[in-house]
Amino acid sequence: MAAVCSGCWRVFRSAEPTRTLCAAGVRALSCRREMSMFPELPDVASLVEKRREFSEERILGYSPEGVYDVVADLNRYKEFLPWCQESRYIREGPERSYGQLSIGIPPLLERYTAMVLHSRPTAIRTIATDGTLFTSLENHWQFRPGPPTDAGPTCLVNFWVMFEFRSIVYAKLGNIVFDEVARSMAASFERRCEALYGPSHLPTRGRSFRNRLHPTRTKRINQCSSMFCVIYFSAHIQNE
Repeated sequence: MAAVCSGCWRVFRSAEPTRTLCAAGVRALSCRREMSMFPELPDVASLVEKRREFSEERILGYSPEGVYDVVADLNRYKEFLPWCQESRYIREGPERSYGQLSIGIPPLLERYTAMVLHSRPTAIRTIATDGTLFTSLENHWQFRPGPPTDAGPTCLVNFWVMFEFRSIVYAKLGNIVFDEVARSMAASFERRCEALYGPSHLPTRGRSFRNRLHPTRTKRINQCSSMFCVIYFSAHIQNE
């Protein structure tokens, strides 16, 4: 029978009728019982996260009012956002408006109605109210005066987006695509500002000093991989 040498994880043969752990002298457990020592493995489907978040802070070389107006102009999104196929306001108000958008890359194309809450020139919040791909889809913008320059004002932009896919199938297909969409949003709006207002007041294009994707799946996948390693090792010893 085989035993495991604690400290070096070396498998060797033993004349004893039962398998032991040489350091503790404990009867080795069967593969099934060894598996029960560890937390239950997550369902394979659960490793694909349906909910994704992304946040970014960036300084743009334009006034807060100017940047706000670009973000608030939903009717023009389709002209400068590469992932936006359609965008138009269907009802506008001083603090709350509603728009229809079509976003994504075929075959992952989402058409939905969005409620837009706006407070010029400090904040815009967009919330999807219907749709087929997403259970929820939100993005928040905050605009504050940035450090002034000799060339003109700047704007400190805080951007956050969250999307939760309705199904695991959509999540598997869409995570990579929509991660890239989220990362490119602030840069797309900056290019739009440059097209409308001219060169940035900053010596270089907008500086992103905090850019974070907030997935939870990486940690869970690593944990699951560790579990499979332990189970594989246990099964290997059992078969010796």
